[in-house]
Amino acid sequence: MSGSKPFHYLTDTVVSERPFTLRRRVKWGDTDAAGVVYTPRFVDYVVETGEAFNAWLLGGPPYLKRVEHGFGTPIKAMSFEFNRGLYPDDQVDIRVHILELRTRTYDMAIEGWSLEGENVFRSKVTPIILPGDRERRSVPIPEFFRELLETYRRDNPPPA
Repeated sequence: MSGSKPFHYLTDTVVSERPFTLRRRVKWGDTDAAGVVYTPRFVDYVVETGEAFNAWLLGGPPYLKRVEHGFGTPIKAMSFEFNRGLYPDDQVDIRVHILELRTRTYDMAIEGWSLEGENVFRSKVTPIILPGDRERRSVPIPEFFRELLETYRRDNPPPA
């Protein structure tokens, strides 16, 4: 895991590691003709935050680190609840919590909050572990990765 200084991932800024929080500024290109964030862009926000979290957790580029350790983490399931819109130049803090670890999958809560503390969206993401050989079969979560996830979950309990 990285040190205590915030770092940049793509165009976003990690503003906290406890819990992991990525601050994102809404770009004009993220919005539809009505000027609100286009719904499918929220999927990008969540996936990109998950990848930033994995970069922080694994200590490097997440794809390369997973290849190095021989596993992949495609998404098996994803759900959303939207509570308000976002507009160009709005900033949203997107927080990550680990909800549950199973044998081959785990659940993450990835939620967006306005800087004023209002919940913008909630998502639940379930990655599944696949072997690095690209074979389409699930395998157990590698022990070192399970330990990283469990430690993070213990130190950053999910909200009630």
